[in-house]
Amino acid sequence: MSSATNAEIGSALIDHPDVAKVTFTGSDATGTKIYAQAAKGMKRVSLELGGKSPNIVFDDCDMAAAASGVVSGIFAATGQTCIAGSRLQVQYSIKEEFSQRLVELSASAT
Repeated sequence: MSSATNAEIGSALIDHPDVAKVTFTGSDATGTKIYAQAAKGMKRVSLELGGKSPNIVFDDCDMAAAASGVVSGIFAATGQTCIAGSRLQVQYSIKEEFSQRLVELSASAT
């Protein structure tokens, strides 16, 4: 019995007549191939490709809520989710204050 590759298994699933929708989380290159193949069968497709899930914090935010959200976003499930907030962009005018809050809150995260 030969062992099938991930690409062969994925291709068979995409082409199967009982599959109405294809979802994929991964690289842009693989997502492009999946999308093209699924389009041939007019299948619905949902892709999450190579994102880095940024948290963006502006100066009009509730600082405590935003810091809590950032900590939860990266540490929830020990960061093992496809939507883990692995980047943080903070408006320059609140950078110091927000960073301090984040450090304090992160130190207590368990």
